[in-house]
Amino acid sequence: MTVHSSQAPAAARRVVSALLWVALAVIVVIAAGDVWAALSSGDPVMAMVAVVAGLAPILLAVLVRRNV
Repeated sequence: MTVHSSQAPAAARRVVSALLWVALAVIVVIAAGDVWAALSSGDPVMAMVAVVAGLAPILLAVLVRRNV
């Protein structure tokens, strides 16, 4: 049986939501470090790849929050 988000207790939803935002922040910090490292080594292509890798989860989170 599928459990919908409206059936979960409010506290559990808040905890899971907070953990997901923390995971998003970690991904963004890692991507920012990758951008810094790529630019330091003079590799602009890898810097752009790291920018996309950092922006993709942010855009996904915005889209998911907008449709909830």
